[in-house]
Amino acid sequence: MAEILGVLVLLHHPPYTNSSLTPDDRVVQRAFVPPFEEARKTLLMVAGHVHSYERFARAGKTFLVTGGGGPRIKLATGRRHTDDCFGGPSVRGFHFLMLTPLPTRLEIEMRGLHQPGGMFDTLDRFAFPWASSTM
Repeated sequence: MAEILGVLVLLHHPPYTNSSLTPDDRVVQRAFVPPFEEARKTLLMVAGHVHSYERFARAGKTFLVTGGGGPRIKLATGRRHTDDCFGGPSVRGFHFLMLTPLPTRLEIEMRGLHQPGGMFDTLDRFAFPWASSTM
C-alpha cells in the first residue's frame, strides 16, 4: 500500500482574503479550517474565487488564494489580514501555480506576468517537506 506523503485541500471560496470585493468565507473557516489545521499530513489549502494571489501562514499551515486567470481584483489598502507572505502590489498580475513533487518535498512556484505581453516569471516560491510517516 502506498504511503500518503501529504494532503492538499482545494476549494473555491477562500477562508482568508484581503480582496476589496470578497469577504473571508466564514463557512469555510468553520467547516474546513479546523480539521485542516489539526490533520498531521495536510500541507496546503488552495482557494480560488478571488482573482488575485495571496499566501498566508497560520497555525503551521499555508493558505493560498490563487485566481490568476480572470479579471484582476484589487486588494484592499486597509487589509484585514496583514500576514500575507507575498509582498506584491495591491493589483496582482495574471498567474498560475506549478507544483513539483520531489522525493523529500513539494515545491510550489507562482509564475506570473509583470506586464501584459511579457514573459511568465517566478514571482513566489516555497516548499514543504513531506509529512512524517511517524505518528
